[in-house]
Amino acid sequence: MRPTGKKKKFEDIEKVAAQLGKVQITPIAEDNFITVRAAAKFTTRSFIAGKYKVSVGLTHALLQLEHPSFEMEHAYQATLAKETWSESWTNRRASHLDGKVKAKFGMKLWGLLGLSAEGQAEKASKESSEQKGSLPYKIVGATPSGWHIGTDWGDPRTPQGTVAEGLEHCLDGEYLSGRNEEKADGRKDKTGAFALCVLRPKAGGNDPRISATLLGASGSLQVVVTRADETPQITLNSHNKEREAEEELRKAFVDICIQRSNRAQSEGARTEKMLTGEFVLAGTRSDSGCLVERSGLGVRSG
Repeated sequence: MRPTGKKKKFEDIEKVAAQLGKVQITPIAEDNFITVRAAAKFTTRSFIAGKYKVSVGLTHALLQLEHPSFEMEHAYQATLAKETWSESWTNRRASHLDGKVKAKFGMKLWGLLGLSAEGQAEKASKESSEQKGSLPYKIVGATPSGWHIGTDWGDPRTPQGTVAEGLEHCLDGEYLSGRNEEKADGRKDKTGAFALCVLRPKAGGNDPRISATLLGASGSLQVVVTRADETPQITLNSHNKEREAEEELRKAFVDICIQRSNRAQSEGARTEKMLTGEFVLAGTRSDSGCLVERSGLGVRSG
């Protein structure tokens, strides 16, 4: 039996939500510590929902790393030189800083949850001088709970391919590895590749688990809805229908993200540190027990 239109639309949203972000971690045993390499990959996606084309992307994300029996050192960070910023991104950022551009209807998912477009714009206007001035743009930064990838401004580089209008500077490609013009600051492993961090064992540790969870951040999900046939909208009625369709799809994305987070928690993901408005994009886990035994670090399985 072929799925109904509503069921197919829900399935398409589920597929898109599962494709926006991926993360991979690789622990490597050194002499008396473990080096963790990582790569987070992002993309934008589009699908047809009835008369409308729906395009989705992320401006920023969070990576949480759980390592109960280890202390972390040398957290990876990266910047992008001003020479890599695209003209469109520079112009858009300047417009925001001048207060001339407000967030468009439908561009901020979490407006549904009480974060107004004006509030988001005000937050953007208070970005640090690093983002406002001529200093390098911090595309990856270490935080007390992990790492942020991108910011409200997104990725300033020119998109790798053709993307929907409104998604030009969403996260795209690979991050955390020192590739694609990322000027990395961090430890290198024995192969010369940049590491996400170094983990040293805690005294008495008995849990060799290392797990990573990639989260979408509040306000990061960008949703653009346009007519699939590109027919100009010239009537109030057609405009209202388009807005209704956009609202329905945004609500559906909220539901999907909540369901994915609930499933991840039931499968063992550590979601208790998630804040309101954050949702699970992807997760991965590595048992470093064999690495611990090989390197004699003294961490044992509980």
